[in-house]
Amino acid sequence: MPVFHVDRMLSPEAVFALWPELAEHPLAGHLSSALAAVTRLVKDSRQVQAGDAFINLLGPTEQGQRYQEQALAAGARVLIVALAAEAKADLGYEEQAGQAVVRLDLPDLKARLGGWLTQLRAQHAARHGVAAVLSSVAVTGTNGKSSVAHFLAQAYQQLDQQVALVGTLGYGRLSALQPATHTTPDLLVMHDFYQRWAEEGMAQVVLEASSHALDQGRLDGLPIQTAVFTNLTRDHLDYHPTFAAYGAAKRRLFERPEIERGVICIDDAFGQELAATSWPYPVLTYSLDAQSQADLKLLQASYHARGIRAQCLLQGQPLQLELGLLGDFNLANVLAVALVLWPQVQDLQHLQNLLNGLQPVPGRMQCLETKPQVVVDYAHTPDALAQALQAVRRHTSGQLWCVFGCGGDRDTGKRPLMGAAAARYADQLVVTDDNPRTEDPALIRAAIMAAAGSAAVAISDRAQAIAYALQQAGRDDVVLIAGKGHETTQQLGAITVPFSDVEVALQHLESHGLKAHQQTSPSSLIKGTQDLSC
Repeated sequence: MPVFHVDRMLSPEAVFALWPELAEHPLAGHLSSALAAVTRLVKDSRQVQAGDAFINLLGPTEQGQRYQEQALAAGARVLIVALAAEAKADLGYEEQAGQAVVRLDLPDLKARLGGWLTQLRAQHAARHGVAAVLSSVAVTGTNGKSSVAHFLAQAYQQLDQQVALVGTLGYGRLSALQPATHTTPDLLVMHDFYQRWAEEGMAQVVLEASSHALDQGRLDGLPIQTAVFTNLTRDHLDYHPTFAAYGAAKRRLFERPEIERGVICIDDAFGQELAATSWPYPVLTYSLDAQSQADLKLLQASYHARGIRAQCLLQGQPLQLELGLLGDFNLANVLAVALVLWPQVQDLQHLQNLLNGLQPVPGRMQCLETKPQVVVDYAHTPDALAQALQAVRRHTSGQLWCVFGCGGDRDTGKRPLMGAAAARYADQLVVTDDNPRTEDPALIRAAIMAAAGSAAVAISDRAQAIAYALQQAGRDDVVLIAGKGHETTQQLGAITVPFSDVEVALQHLESHGLKAHQQTSPSSLIKGTQDLSC
């Protein structure tokens, strides 16, 4: 819900600081009394309650006016209306159904809203004697955001710091994550989280910065000190008009004026370009290429059934890793975590211990230790699927199976690319449905099958597809179930139904007399999570 809570002491001073011409307005006194009664700022007219201030970012348009009327009918006391940047700020006052209503017309409101919320949080912090600024790390990139953020939250907990996570897996403390509606929530929600977490004594926030959020300004005004980039591959071209525009959205994280340090993977061209930019803050780089000039690079790695042994070089010093994780990409994610922590830890042995203590992330290369072995992963882009399959291949003595699909109402161009990636790296393919939403699932499967090759079988029902792969696979085979990872629902048309790849696989295995052990229990998955792409 896009709401920012206030405590009946909402001062107009924050408004006057951003729109100083209003301080001398004849109705400024009415604004003070109206704001003093406000308990919430709300952007969705459907969520307005009596006494709220309604923020109309659509401005004086027909649709904006309709939402305003809906907010007034629900009891809004203050209307905050966005105007064009060149317009003049103004105040209005009128009676609506016996209630005084103040209207604020604010030029360039969308661009300044984050700054206003920052000032409101600072006022709140001063009144309540809590921190006005929480230390924040933001992670962007196509793949790896969730794992890097989750690993960082684990590490901060090992350092006895109170930490909150914001991302696909949920919002809040790791032990009590709230279900996520977006990878990065609405701007009002983000500021509301920061205000509440300051009251709870949090010292650190780790968040995923999606390209949608960066493009739409959902992080405006938040105090982000460290920016992390993982990689850039094809995704979200249903939203971004071009791949270049997609990259430009990611770059915005590093262009924020408050950033104090950057951590960048230089294993793709965009990362190299990003790292070569002259930023006004120090940047540390990492790479899986031993020949690179990265600050932290992999020298060599060996892979075994339970994880990875790796020798790395951190600014000329040896770093030895014994990770209970699977895949090169997880190794890359850990290197990102190492560089974020390094300025704070500054002790190689301590850093090594922190990294070696990291646990697998729910739905990210999550192993069910059975015969055949099952791995559940969130991979839902061509690059992520290719990497997941290559990672699992190192642990496979038999055949490698892949159960996957593509979401509906999303980038249609990646569907044949997903099929081609699976055909290249897996031995047996089962193409199934993955949140088809309002599209015809058969058409989605057909687009994948066109590039999936003769080894592919199409089974629409996802539970039946998983069962088929587990029944056909040999004891030495590995079955990768890709695309949904931690999700506990399936979106079929307008209906959302309970569905967990982990639970479905476990139930099938147990019903056939196979004892299943999992690295992360289904109960630890975030209930109600869906496919989050923004």
